[in-house]
Amino acid sequence: MINATGLIWNWMKVGHLNIGYPIIGMNFFEFILSSVRQIASGVIFPRLLINMGIGVLMLTPFVRVLASMFYFAVVEHNWQYTSSTAFVLTILTYSLFLR
Repeated sequence: MINATGLIWNWMKVGHLNIGYPIIGMNFFEFILSSVRQIASGVIFPRLLINMGIGVLMLTPFVRVLASMFYFAVVEHNWQYTSSTAFVLTILTYSLFLR
């Protein structure tokens, strides 16, 4: 919904759906940090809404795996699932730091 709002706002503002901005060479945390800096400056524009929507979409699987790991460890006491889920969480965390 956030991404759609940003795209429609961008289309109304510039007249096309092209959003040209480079994110090459940025990892996830740099991407989110740049968006947070823009929010702190007080200027909100379409690209910021799209960035925040992308951030939420990228964090969704991470949060799900984290919650599953805690569930398997605390509620189920299933250490086999806990360890395999921790492995997946490690890979997801590493992927967030890649460029």
